[in-house]
Amino acid sequence: MATTFLTDKGTGILVGLEKVFPENKHMLCVWHMYQSVDKALSNTFRSSETKKKCVDLVVKMQRSTSVEEFNQILKMFEQTTKNKALCLEGKEGSGWSYFTSNWLGEITKKWAGHFTRKYQHFGCVSTQRVESGHRALKDGRHHRWG
Repeated sequence: MATTFLTDKGTGILVGLEKVFPENKHMLCVWHMYQSVDKALSNTFRSSETKKKCVDLVVKMQRSTSVEEFNQILKMFEQTTKNKALCLEGKEGSGWSYFTSNWLGEITKKWAGHFTRKYQHFGCVSTQRVESGHRALKDGRHHRWG
């Protein structure tokens, strides 16, 4: 039975998983994705509401249940990120360029809902528990046994 791994987008882990576990599925942590998109869209729009709308559209793409639904939401994202009236001067299209070069193509299968819903992941789409454990260890808050 195939296992599903859930990670951030670190290049080393992506290559390692594909090399060592080629038969298994790999999903990207949506929390890390949302943070990346939010940061990349900063200083792109005239209002924070427009940026929030775009991040919300990415959330909807991640939760999509069909290719058609995904493409419809993606089109809204594209139109928003290319809209001169919504973008800061000279920034129209920069959000779209970022998104297409970082999140579309083969990597889409690792985060878009209409793909990942076919993987056995029991609803876990974030590395949050792992991240919390890492933070506790780094902060020295781990429990010492024995």
